Amino acid sequence: PGDRVLLIVENDLGFARFLLEIAREQGFKGLATSFGASALTLTREYKPDAVTLDIHLPDIDGWRVLERLK
Repeated sequence: PGDRVLLIVENDLGFARFLLEIAREQGFKGLATSFGASALTLTREYKPDAVTLDIHLPDIDGWRVLERLK
């Protein structure tokens, strides 16, 4: 409670780490996944303040994940 949370949905591990590092520098706690289904679950559970979303995910198209997040 009270923490700012960023959900990183990215299948490039190196880029996800980079985003997590930047998020922490900006005071966010980070959650990361490379799967769209996990992103939807994490969103319901943690209600992140911000989300970065890769469009090319291994399980669900990123555009579909975006539609479900809306």
